[in-house]
Amino acid sequence: MGVVISDEKVFQEKIAGLRRAGSDQLHVITDFDLTLTKSEYQGRKLPSLFALIREGTYLTPDYPRKAFALYDEYRPVETDETISLEEKMRRMHEWWSRHLDIMIKSGMSRQVVYRIVHDHDGLFKDGAAAFFDRLHQRKVPLLIFSSGLGDLIKGFLAKAGLLYDNVDVIANFYSFNEQGQVTGYQSKIVHSYNKSEVQLVATRHHEMMRQRQNVLLLGDSLGDPGMVEGVAHAIVLKIGYLHDERNLDAYKRLYDVVLVNDESLAYVNDVLDTLFAHSADPERGEKRSQQGE
Repeated sequence: MGVVISDEKVFQEKIAGLRRAGSDQLHVITDFDLTLTKSEYQGRKLPSLFALIREGTYLTPDYPRKAFALYDEYRPVETDETISLEEKMRRMHEWWSRHLDIMIKSGMSRQVVYRIVHDHDGLFKDGAAAFFDRLHQRKVPLLIFSSGLGDLIKGFLAKAGLLYDNVDVIANFYSFNEQGQVTGYQSKIVHSYNKSEVQLVATRHHEMMRQRQNVLLLGDSLGDPGMVEGVAHAIVLKIGYLHDERNLDAYKRLYDVVLVNDESLAYVNDVLDTLFAHSADPERGEKRSQQGE
């Protein structure tokens, strides 16, 4: 694991400003897949929760072949830095739409969601419980903003005991019919290149955020820094997880800190401890002691 700070002076200025403002002025926005979750699971790569569906036996026998074909077609576009943002947005919407159609035709249902959550454990990065705990104890709003599947995200959070009252999730949530079969998504598709806080206007998180001008942003893709676009902020500290060192220069341009091949939230928790150092919280200390973290 390597920690790469893009500009030491800027980084220290942001840390100092966040500390002076205190936790009452902070909110956290994070991606889910590969940011809160590990990149490997049971000895294989886990690029997203979609992979649990692709690689499982939950849907019709032809589903994995069709889903993998879409991945092979569109994943190179998603990661190609030479393709324009406009073109990427068009192609990503196309990918997510086609995949949704395949899932519907392959029998995706509420029962399948339950089965996937039931079948899998250990997806979260080491230190995830401590991360959620730190924010919950100080009542810092945490927004999980994901292009993945909201029903699975909430299911795994609840299963791990991490779905606290300060946590909101914006993602692709299924619509179900009376038989529990998926019929579509509840709202506009969220993909890896159209994340923006503009979508927060009608949410509870937006109301909290109006009084909190500082942001800690966590992501793993070149599109994730866009999660803060559209709403004014005083300080935004961006920490990015990088799993392909060939993209280091691109990540350094977008993130203040780049964590290379890091499968834990230890560094992020250290940053939070630094930001919260001036306001000790005995409740957090007691809970961490009980959890052994």
